[in-house]
Amino acid sequence: MRLRNMNEIRLALSMEAMHAMAAGDELVFDIDGLRVFMRCDDFAVASFQTQIQRALLHMLPVSDLPN
Repeated sequence: MRLRNMNEIRLALSMEAMHAMAAGDELVFDIDGLRVFMRCDDFAVASFQTQIQRALLHMLPVSDLPN
């Protein structure tokens, strides 16, 4: 088996970039003449939003008053 030379690119995304992608935005950047587009699919965006909503609801204070 012959191994080919492999190019490696490591990306570090900021929290701002991760939030933007989770909100449905697209990140675009160029690397040596190659344009890269990154985005979350619709399922990932909906899942992230649901998790945030559940976390916020969990943090709400509980009232002793009857409904």
